[in-house]
Amino acid sequence: GENGRFRCFTRAQIKERNDSLAIAWLPDDGFDMEEQLSEPDEIAAAICGHLRNAIEEIEALSEGLEPDAVPELP
Repeated sequence: GENGRFRCFTRAQIKERNDSLAIAWLPDDGFDMEEQLSEPDEIAAAICGHLRNAIEEIEALSEGLEPDAVPELP
């Protein structure tokens, strides 16, 4: 998203930061919801969510590849 750690910046925005690509200036909320998880089922659900998101991103990326560039899986 626009406020996430992984986002696009314009050349002008980078120049405003003295051409630094360091992310240290990004705000740290200091609160990570996942750090509060303690039950195994909650932790497993969080992991499953991350895996689903990763698969969706991989599928979206692979759609842009040439058909011969991705080997068939068994």
